Amino acid sequence: MCTTTDMSTMAGCGQSQSTTDRISVVVTLGQLLSLPELHLQVVSDPPGCRSAPVTIVHSSELPSVDQWLAGGEVLLTIGALQDLDSPDAADYIRRVHAAGAVALGIGLGEHLPNARAPEQLITHARAVGLPLFMVPEPVPFVAVVEAFTRLRESESAHEVSALVRTQRRFATALAARGTNALLAEISRALGAPVALASPTGRLLGTIERVAARQGLPGLLREELITAAAAGGTAPRLLRATAPEVVAGSDLEAIPVGSETVTGWLLTPVAGTRPGGDRHNSRTLLLATAAALLALQDTRLADRRDLAAQLCTGLIGADELPERFADSTGFSLPAALSFAIAGGERAAEHSEESGANSRFDALLTDLSPGVLHHPTTSGTALICPPGLRGLVEAICRALGIPVTDWSDGTPDQVHDRWHEWRYGAGDRRSQLGQLLASVSREAAADFVQRTLGPLTAADDDGILMRTLEHFASAGGSRDAVAQALGVHRHTVRARLERIRQILGYDPREPGHLQAIGIAFLLRETTTAHR
Repeated sequence: MCTTTDMSTMAGCGQSQSTTDRISVVVTLGQLLSLPELHLQVVSDPPGCRSAPVTIVHSSELPSVDQWLAGGEVLLTIGALQDLDSPDAADYIRRVHAAGAVALGIGLGEHLPNARAPEQLITHARAVGLPLFMVPEPVPFVAVVEAFTRLRESESAHEVSALVRTQRRFATALAARGTNALLAEISRALGAPVALASPTGRLLGTIERVAARQGLPGLLREELITAAAAGGTAPRLLRATAPEVVAGSDLEAIPVGSETVTGWLLTPVAGTRPGGDRHNSRTLLLATAAALLALQDTRLADRRDLAAQLCTGLIGADELPERFADSTGFSLPAALSFAIAGGERAAEHSEESGANSRFDALLTDLSPGVLHHPTTSGTALICPPGLRGLVEAICRALGIPVTDWSDGTPDQVHDRWHEWRYGAGDRRSQLGQLLASVSREAAADFVQRTLGPLTAADDDGILMRTLEHFASAGGSRDAVAQALGVHRHTVRARLERIRQILGYDPREPGHLQAIGIAFLLRETTTAHR
């Protein structure tokens, strides 16, 4: 198994393949020529020609038969309509060879145009490198065709049993040794390198030590993001935009997941897809592998609570580095980029195609260091500056507009959020500015009386986030469901639980207004701490 950690050598890994479990229905020219019952006489035998796959064996007496050849054929003829032992035979040989024929067979017989091998035909065949053999009397052409058919049937039976054994190896490898062991088995079966990536191109595995890498090159990740945003379960062809991944080869991306894309199985197209039954076998193996990989949970943890607390200023500067590291697995960067995604166009797009849930899923998957805080009026985007391009790629793929980016220190994220949320000049913004004049003690008392019981009981923050969206949306359960990516019945159940905790019904207009003011007070007083 390949043990390099550099994806630039991916094209050189996994090229060996088990000879006992060869997954293909391929009859080679050598197999056909070596059948003793046919007594074939090979007179032009170029080096390496016997390993060529044969797609079909058929006969034709047409001098212009090359116009109907597709490549891979063994062509049989007696030369009824042309003199095969004349200088004109050179043109015939050249055209048959150029059309992709694997070999040419000449029928010999006392009452046929040629009783012995035509010397000039042999000379021309050797000159262009076309395999040439004689079919002696009394062997009929139909015997050659039937022999080829028997070889194909034998290879087909071998293929079925080999496929079953290989699929069992796939399942055993995944159950016993994990994802990388399965990828090694896939590579062995295909005779080609493979890699597993998340929907946005996070590299999840190729071989033992590669998983520590940050991911695939940016251009390739953008292609995968676009494909994941579009949805669907059909394989994608990724043009060679990242030659450092697979030198000189396009990639085939096979989606993992039944309804939504949860990952991509990547493998080179060149050299592993010659067509015909070989392609069918490869397709079956890749489908089996994708189904097994779909059983693995490769999702990153939801980090929206951290983003919400970062935006609303509920995390102190002293505890932010530790909280960020616990939630993301990364050290808090010195600078973060901030932008707002959303607007009327985004809302319309989401209603039509369900892009909102894909937006949340793709942002969460992109990197542990990417945070987003969705609200009914827009989504705060927070990420290291180096990941800004990939975040924008997600927004472009889903048709979601993004405001101008700005960079700043982590403790400036709240200021940017507050400027956007309360600086637009609408009634809500004006109310926020008015409430900023309320004393900190009075504001804290009102927030505690209105939201205190929920703060104490809501360990994971889900109920508080639901209530904030509910207040911001003016009591619309549908808007909350869309913003959070859940069913409206889930929102209703959460609101009932909130009612039980608070001791009053948040759906009543008076209480809903008080809740909205409490959230505004919490943010405005934090902004002026």
